[in-house]
Amino acid sequence: MRKLLQGLLGILFVAPLLFASEVQNANFAFDYDVDSASLTYVRMVGQGGNPFGGAMAGPGTIKTTGSSATVVENVASSNPFTNIEVGDVIQVSTSTNARDTRVVIAKATAASITVDSVVDWSAGYSWRWWDTQKGTTSADGWIDVGGADSIIMTMQYDQGDLDALTVRWECKSASLGSNPVIAYPGEASDCGIGGTLSTDRCSFATAGVTARLSVMIESNPFSACRVGLAYAAADASDAGANLEKVTVTLSTTRLK
Repeated sequence: MRKLLQGLLGILFVAPLLFASEVQNANFAFDYDVDSASLTYVRMVGQGGNPFGGAMAGPGTIKTTGSSATVVENVASSNPFTNIEVGDVIQVSTSTNARDTRVVIAKATAASITVDSVVDWSAGYSWRWWDTQKGTTSADGWIDVGGADSIIMTMQYDQGDLDALTVRWECKSASLGSNPVIAYPGEASDCGIGGTLSTDRCSFATAGVTARLSVMIESNPFSACRVGLAYAAADASDAGANLEKVTVTLSTTRLK
């Protein structure tokens, strides 16, 4: 009986170790404004140039005048936005549990930017940011997934007036001469509730809850993945609620 009990205890202690896992999260895009009919590959980079690294600390402090979409330096001539470009994402913690996240839609100077919706930072705050990188070449938009046992890439088309948003999920291995392959959609994919297959990509005509789709790759054989975004033919306006907000996230799981 003692030997049996010891054996069971051994199983109880070992079993949790077999199922332990490490999950990492990153963003390809956050509230991204889709402005091209060509597939554009986006990724957000944080600390240490790493998409998984978390937001970088911005220099100095910033503020608004009351509730406003114009954000300016809090200290004259400090030029906190020197390295900021249109499309970058900034975040301010106004209290322990409250964070405001905004996308830069215009840059007047190194001391003044415009964000995608009004916010009240009139008290002056420290801030953090992500560098949003984008391009249309074979080298753009990749995030490392090597060593992950499974990955999930989720696209959310939350707002916009595109004739249709088109999306393609791509991955590649680390093998010599490896080129991107289309991980999704396949030739018979249904593209989820609100999407339709359009040759080599998924097409979503209407923003909202049905225009969200997760692609999961188990027993992951790839070293890097990316997601391409485009409109089908037209983007009528970027004013107000017509401004596109497309968020694409990545979660990787590594078993220990």
